[in-house]
Amino acid sequence: MKPIDQHMAIALALGYTFEDKELTYDGMPIKFRVWKTPDGGGMERDWPPNYPEDLNACHEMEKSLTQEQREEYHLSLQRVVENLPPDQYLHWSDNAGSTTSATAAQRSQAFLRTLSLWKE
Repeated sequence: MKPIDQHMAIALALGYTFEDKELTYDGMPIKFRVWKTPDGGGMERDWPPNYPEDLNACHEMEKSLTQEQREEYHLSLQRVVENLPPDQYLHWSDNAGSTTSATAAQRSQAFLRTLSLWKE
């Protein structure tokens, strides 16, 4: 998935919504997107956090996982970091430390894989 697609998929999975708007200014149409945070607030012409490039945003993303999802996420993150096939069997203790320095992009991919939203 391209980073922009990951960005959108994670935002939508976390409850962000958007609405495309169009205004006319001096006879010219202006199109923009209004994003709404999961609590319903608006972020006019702005984007949700950039998960694939921001470790702080990833931390917030990770906090949304249930305990069961968290366990699968850590295994998925280990597969991503070690460049292993998504279906390779792992046990959390196999090499758990390899994920401590995972990048935001790797965490985003693992998150989407955990939620079955990753597209090749």
